[in-house]
Amino acid sequence: GGCGGGCGGGCGGGCGGCGGGCGGGCCGGNVQAAQMGTVKAAMENSLIITPADGGADLFVPRSALLDGNPEVGGLVSFQHQGGGGGGGAAAAAARERAMARAAEVAWAAT
Repeated sequence: GGCGGGCGGGCGGGCGGCGGGCGGGCCGGNVQAAQMGTVKAAMENSLIITPADGGADLFVPRSALLDGNPEVGGLVSFQHQGGGGGGGAAAAAARERAMARAAEVAWAAT
């Protein structure tokens, strides 16, 4: 289970560890460095996280978590993809849900 499956459909959280494998793929240039934040709400497949830097709350798929306690009030580090600037919050959430599902499938295949 090398990088192939991890990057194929798993850009939600799978790009970080894949080196150059995802460079020109679905991740584009949107992958940011790891961020820290506090879990505001926890759902089955995703979290709402208040970033430590004081930005707006973020919808983060669990597949994007890098470390920490994914319970409400817990401190976590995560990989968050910046939005493309179009489509609004609902479209961004739908994209992240789709990426989170793709990442789950890719992780299950490894």
